[in-house]
Amino acid sequence: MLRPLALILCALSLAACSTSGTTTPTGDSTAAKFKAADLNGDGRLDRAEFTSAYAEARFRFFDVNGDGFIDQKEWERVSGDDRAAAFEKINRSKSGKISLAEWKASPEAQKRRNAVFTAMDKNKNGKLSLEEVRAALEAREKIKP
Repeated sequence: MLRPLALILCALSLAACSTSGTTTPTGDSTAAKFKAADLNGDGRLDRAEFTSAYAEARFRFFDVNGDGFIDQKEWERVSGDDRAAAFEKINRSKSGKISLAEWKASPEAQKRRNAVFTAMDKNKNGKLSLEEVRAALEAREKIKP
């Protein structure tokens, strides 16, 4: 089951960012972030492009100190104390810190990323257009408290 729609849509503003060596064009617009995440340059985000960008953006959101790992305190700041078991499940290395590789490999997180993609893909063609991403962001704005 997905987290509440508000949380998912809040994360979508980050979803079109990528840290895989692609630089974001000048400006912080949705179109620029979308273009940076569109690694093959076809004007659409396929599931792999979206889920990779989404995973990296969410990881950066949790990794407050920017050291490339999510520690227990960073996890609790975002997730709350009641999600300690989820931290342990993702932290397969048992190092006490979640790496980006562990984050991306987490079956629960993969399921969530895929569900977000499916929810955004309104025409069900397996790719996200800039318009679909903008529509999701607009929906997020409408439900903000």
